[in-house]
Amino acid sequence: MNVKTCSILAAADFVAKIPLIVLIACGAILLLAFIIGCKKGFRWVSWGGLFWLIAGAGFILADRFLREKNPLFSVFKRNFRSGSAAFLSSVTLALATASIVLLLYGGLSLLLRPKMKWVKSKEVEYDDYGFEYEVDDEDEENGDETQGKKLLKKGYGKPSVFSRIVGGFTCVFNTAAVLAVVLAPCLLLVGATSLNYGLAGNIFRSKIASYGLKLSTAFFIDFLAIGLMLAASYRGYKVGFINSLRVIFVYLGGLALVGACFALPFTGYAQKWTFLRTVVGRSSDLFLKISTRFGVTLGKLFAGFLAAAVSIALLVLLDFALKKLDGVIFRAKFTRVLDGVLSALVWLAVGAVIAAVGLAAMYTLEDAGICNASKLFGGKSFGSSFYGFADAYLQPWIEKLAAKLK
Repeated sequence: MNVKTCSILAAADFVAKIPLIVLIACGAILLLAFIIGCKKGFRWVSWGGLFWLIAGAGFILADRFLREKNPLFSVFKRNFRSGSAAFLSSVTLALATASIVLLLYGGLSLLLRPKMKWVKSKEVEYDDYGFEYEVDDEDEENGDETQGKKLLKKGYGKPSVFSRIVGGFTCVFNTAAVLAVVLAPCLLLVGATSLNYGLAGNIFRSKIASYGLKLSTAFFIDFLAIGLMLAASYRGYKVGFINSLRVIFVYLGGLALVGACFALPFTGYAQKWTFLRTVVGRSSDLFLKISTRFGVTLGKLFAGFLAAAVSIALLVLLDFALKKLDGVIFRAKFTRVLDGVLSALVWLAVGAVIAAVGLAAMYTLEDAGICNASKLFGGKSFGSSFYGFADAYLQPWIEKLAAKLK
């Protein structure tokens, strides 16, 4: 046996031991997470990973047993193409599960999270000269709302033994969720691509890696989809509905609108729309006096510049109006919460769309022969049900695009 063969075998043996090394490292990380969680207590640790696991497990159970029993399943089956009803039913179950878990998270946060608020003080207050004073309406109108008040802290004491233990396990769940997000895609990448046939394929000589790939294939897509929905919805609650509209219409919509303003004069619509045709024609006549060669092009660019300038001015006014409206909403707690809840529902749907777009990209890569994405989905997973929907709606578009590129 030559030196080259020995080095290859040694490398393959080391690669096969990587899962055991990773498992030991993960165990040490989880132990450290438990210690940190015990030190902080349940009130103070993050609950994100725990509620993500609860939502993921709840969605998997609901999807396994209620997908075809969903009242909307028959509606989808009648009104959409064959094979797409299962995926649409799964989406509605995912949205329902995520909504329930978010409601549970919000309720527990309201009850158990540490709070700070100003309350009226029962003690005598003194001014800078040592004299007693009473808070009058003028002080409150001037914004000095802390006079005659004290800061009440609730839940800031030392955690109990029970709180420490629960906090430790919560921190373990959070850390396990992060580790799963990091490790599961690595296993799926090796298992679903040509890497499985190279040196990296020796990873699956270990039973640990084989079992991990089995779990990842069965559940990762489900947890990833529900995680995207939860993250988007939580972020939407923090941002608020009005601020979300600002992002969509003022910033993202503004970029698209300015781009369209410069592109439209160069399209056929410049001749169909009377106003646009007039602006482009007069701009071109003006620049033809300067340059007969580039006059028409410069005229179209100038028309686009004028349209973009008007659009930006309107967007600035819209941004100003939305800022003022957001300020009015923020003053009252009820309207602030209502704004956040509405935004959370909208972004929950956005999260579902993002998950579907990701699945569509994986389906397209498999259709192009780049990877075997079907290996990433279990037999009854959210991803596997997407295949029926993609075959009905996405595949015809892929075939049309492929025909145009040939």
